[in-house]
Amino acid sequence: MSRYTNTLATNLDPQEVEAIVQQYMQSEGFSLMQYSQQEQAWKKGAGFLTYPQYMKVTPAPGSITVEAFLKFPLFPGVYVGELHLNGFVAAPIKSVLKGRVSRLEQMLQQAAYNKGQAMQGQQPAAR
Repeated sequence: MSRYTNTLATNLDPQEVEAIVQQYMQSEGFSLMQYSQQEQAWKKGAGFLTYPQYMKVTPAPGSITVEAFLKFPLFPGVYVGELHLNGFVAAPIKSVLKGRVSRLEQMLQQAAYNKGQAMQGQQPAAR
């Protein structure tokens, strides 16, 4: 498998991560689906020219792993292998997916920053 993978440090709990991811992915037209027996992923597209786009976000204590990839169409509706977000093949579609990944990562980091700032505001002042 060849996927874009990035692990971000976070102070968000899994429910907060899931809420942000669900809202963003649905707003971008992605649907949550069973990708394999072991994993679910967000999917958009199904055509030969559009290459199905996939994103997966896995929260863990103190971190979030973001994965993204395209499925390579052999024939319309028949997909084999995964394509990383680098390289020439399907470059325009990869560019769009890279932008979506970047936006989601920014949203998650901003939410973690905001939560950290709110937590600091609740702490009593040092004497």
